[in-house]
Amino acid sequence: MDELAKLRQLRRLSLHSNSFNGYIPGGPAFFPNHTNLQVLNLAHNHLSVVIFSQVPVSLRVLDLSSNSFYGEIPTNFSVTHQLQLINLSFNDFSGAIPTTIGALQQLQYLRVDSNKLYDTIPSAEMMNLTALFLGGNSFTGLILVSLEDLYQMELLDLSDNKLTGNLTTEFMRLTNLSNNRF
Repeated sequence: MDELAKLRQLRRLSLHSNSFNGYIPGGPAFFPNHTNLQVLNLAHNHLSVVIFSQVPVSLRVLDLSSNSFYGEIPTNFSVTHQLQLINLSFNDFSGAIPTTIGALQQLQYLRVDSNKLYDTIPSAEMMNLTALFLGGNSFTGLILVSLEDLYQMELLDLSDNKLTGNLTTEFMRLTNLSNNRF
């Protein structure tokens, strides 16, 4: 696996549905060497440790779903990142969703369902977001007004949390919502 770090022009790496375990291939030295990487799909393995010393700005798709990752979701995302899809579902991540994910202006699809996340649903400033999956966690509190401003939203899963309060009229007016679970 360490040989992957030498493939500096690599644009897409898909190692999903294998039996890899432990660390992300290549360890901390992997990402700084891959400035052209656009797709990283390590879903459906047995990986358990996330070490992101640096996430390539070029990365557009990050799929780490259905592994055994635990601890807090890494926070080293910034406005300059081009991420359009993040799928961290079906892991053991805990804590809150980092506010740095909210800074990802290109993000269209965020899936963090079926983890151990808690706290309130963070303010959503991702105006391009079309799919948001937060189900199967322990989010508490009210559905924030900021979710009402996501007019591009098509898929929203808030099921199986500890949300309270009333669904507002504005929230129910999100016209693109279909096939949702509340």
